[in-house]
Amino acid sequence: MEESDLAVLFTPLSTSTSIDHTNVVVSQQPTAPDVWKKSCSIQIPESPITQSESVILGVLLQPEYLSPVIARADVIYDSDTAGLEVSKGDVDIGFIGDFLTYRVSRRLIIRNIPRNPKRDEAIEQSIWSLQKFPAEDDDKASPQPSLLIVIVPHINDHLAEWPFYFPDVRAFALETKGSKLSIHHLDRARPELLDTTISRKPVAGVDSERTRRMFKRILEVLKKRFEKPDYIKRVNHDAIVSRERYQKVYQDLKARHADRLCRIFAINGYEGKGCREVDKIFEELGIASFCICLWEEIYEIPTTARRNGYDDDVRTNTSSNPLNQFVGFVDLGCGSGVLTDVLLQEGWPGYGIDARSRKIWKSFDDHVQPHLIESILIPYVIDQTLVGTESRRFRAQRSLCQVEGEKSRGSSKQSTYQLLINYVENLCHEIGVVPQKEWLRIPSTRNLAIIGRAYEPPSWDLSKGFEIEESREMVVKKIIQREGGTEGWNAMVAKLKGRQPSGADDGHSRCS
Repeated sequence: MEESDLAVLFTPLSTSTSIDHTNVVVSQQPTAPDVWKKSCSIQIPESPITQSESVILGVLLQPEYLSPVIARADVIYDSDTAGLEVSKGDVDIGFIGDFLTYRVSRRLIIRNIPRNPKRDEAIEQSIWSLQKFPAEDDDKASPQPSLLIVIVPHINDHLAEWPFYFPDVRAFALETKGSKLSIHHLDRARPELLDTTISRKPVAGVDSERTRRMFKRILEVLKKRFEKPDYIKRVNHDAIVSRERYQKVYQDLKARHADRLCRIFAINGYEGKGCREVDKIFEELGIASFCICLWEEIYEIPTTARRNGYDDDVRTNTSSNPLNQFVGFVDLGCGSGVLTDVLLQEGWPGYGIDARSRKIWKSFDDHVQPHLIESILIPYVIDQTLVGTESRRFRAQRSLCQVEGEKSRGSSKQSTYQLLINYVENLCHEIGVVPQKEWLRIPSTRNLAIIGRAYEPPSWDLSKGFEIEESREMVVKKIIQREGGTEGWNAMVAKLKGRQPSGADDGHSRCS
């Protein structure tokens, strides 16, 4: 690789300080030759320097788009929000030197959180934002200001400690000049391969091909972001449950249940790489994680449930309100029963109901099997049992529905899934329930959760025969009648029971 223009501007420290995760200085390691090299570059639309900084930092703060093994990045320090002067010093592992003619404008320290903490360790890294503006009396100065973003991991140069998801370099930098975006890197020393008595020259880079792929991936993502700087995501995650909380619970559930469930699926013939049924285990674990996070926030946690490290000080509700008592969940269309099994194993009481039993149910623990029920729910029966005789409990539980559908084959421009979402939202408004939406972080395109946990004035149309003073239960009954009641339901049930399940889990719609 050719030497970078940054090489003549860089003033390195004589040594790099190595610290452990407790931020205690433990050793001084010799650095690699402090020569920056140019890795690769691409053409991008010219942008103001503030916009370029925003785009690049936005990508670096979302490393999950750069590597599938990273879950997220947590910001530990930001000089902008801290209101402090950008700090650096000789005992700072995140500071490797200065760049002449560049001025440091911002520093962030982030921690990359891996998806699998058993395989990869979380690392911290400093992100330095430096800006260079052309001097008024310098005829040779570039007419465009340049931006330099330098990324320095907070780890020493020992090979065994270098994470797989980070480029195999001591540091790398992203530089924008006009319409050109370049990546430069600084080789790292490898003490275990370096003969310091002869020379400080390190051996050839280890896994340099992987590093080049990472740099190309970074440039590909940045190019798309620069071309559409005003891009707005179609959906926003983490509107109800924080990403940090959800991912922590998900990792805990996966560690406790994934291997066990995979063995159960293998025993029942659902195995093999890429098997859709086995993949759904992790989808169900994601749904269970969301349910637990939500329930821990709005309900008094059952004494049988695992605490999952939840802090009672941040709870907004107390047990003095009877509506905050968790009365149980119902997983309608439970299919393989994985969601029901996981929630029961975690101590949350409830049942899974499906029109057809599954062979796999018999492989679950003895205390789980009685909670998996083969049954048909007819609207009339629902009205008589849940809404009628158990109306107080039904209201206390509120509703959580994960709706799924298929693409529409009709003339409508909306998919069947979107039509189903609209239908459920309209029903919520009709009976006076505020629908909240959360796009779940699960491996499925049908990943919307609709939560109803607050009431509003009902929006039903009086011309449809509703009386304003009618109770909510009566409104539900009239809506069922309006939608066709039980006519034809028994025939549909008989046809449904006559079909064989397509796999371990073909139940999709969920309500609890």
